[in-house]
Formats: sequence, C-alpha cells, structure tokens
Amino acid sequence: MNRGSYMTTLGGAVVLRFGVLVALVGMASGSAVARAAESKETNAVELEVLTIVASNDDERIDPKLKQLAKQLKPTFRFSSYRLAGRQARSVQLGRTWKAKLVAPYVLEATPTAVKDDKVSLTLKAVRGTGKEQKLLLQLKIQLRTGKYQLCGGWPASGGTLIVAIQARTKKPPSAATGQPATKRDAQSPRKRGEPTPRASAGRGKTTR
Repeated sequence: MNRGSYMTTLGGAVVLRFGVLVALVGMASGSAVARAAESKETNAVELEVLTIVASNDDERIDPKLKQLAKQLKPTFRFSSYRLAGRQARSVQLGRTWKAKLVAPYVLEATPTAVKDDKVSLTLKAVRGTGKEQKLLLQLKIQLRTGKYQLCGGWPASGGTLIVAIQARTKKPPSAATGQPATKRDAQSPRKRGEPTPRASAGRGKTTR
C-alpha cells in the first residue's frame, strides 16, 4: 500500500470515528433534552383563575358556577354571581403568572412548592399599573389539589369582583403510577394440560 492510499484510509477512519462521536453526542444530547423536559413537566402546576362579578341585583347564579355556589354564598353573601372570565395556565414552580381580571385588576400567582396533594402559592392582587398601582392583597396559602381559594370583594363594573383560584399538580405517566393489573394479568397461569375453565351458560347449567 503506497503512502497516498494509506493517507486516504486513515482519513476515512478519522471521518468514521468522528461520525460515530457525533452520533453518540447527539444521542446523549437528545437524552438530556428529554430528561430536562420531563423535569420541567414534573415541576409545573396547572393553575385556573375564575373571574366572578357578584351583586344583589337579582337572584341568578351562573350555571357554570353551580358547584362553586355553596362556597361563594356563605363567604360573600350576594344573591347573584356571574362568571366574567376563566383562565388556565401551566406555571413552573417559582415563576409568576399575571392573570388579568376585569380592568384594572390583576392577580399574580406564584406556585412555590408541591407536597403530596397540596400546592403552596403566593398570591398578590393589584389594581392599576405603574405609579398608580395599588396593592390590594398579598398572602401565602397551601391549596389542596382541586379546591378553590376565594378572595376579592373589590368594586368592579356591574358589581363586586371575586376571584377563585385552584391548582392541580402534573400527574406522572400511568406507567410510573403503578396502574392496577388487568383481569387477565391478575389471573394465575394454568398448568400444562389443565383444562380451560368455561363460563356458566345459565343458572344451574354448565356447558359441555
């Protein structure tokens, strides 16, 4: 083999090794991205904010608030409740979501921790923007998954503003939660030569 062909072979080997290296790095990078995405998904909390306008003008309760009415009435004691808006967003722990309510109100919600079925939240309600912004509410709460926290009582167009917020944790994939075995999986394996059991065809009768 002459020097020229040797150099060609060596060059080809270098390219091949480099190509394998690139492929391996690409696989590792893809795996890292998948793990990062999974971690991001796990650290996210689903928040829902309901904007409600209450008054005593009539005795009508918005059908969409029927389940929440039992919690609204004893707290605020109005006869009418109207759903003015609904917003939902997935928020990372430590990040703040600024949910715009009826003007000029804004609710800032920051999930800080998740433990079991409880989500720790920092809530802040403000009115206006810039130098005219006024802090109306600031508190830290622990909210059980699927339960609403009510706050408000501020004047708004058409009545009084009430805000309901709930938090839900991201559920892991079913494979990780240990789904119960199916009926087929739960059956014990039959021994070789053992006859297959047959279902009854009727009361007091069996199939032959």
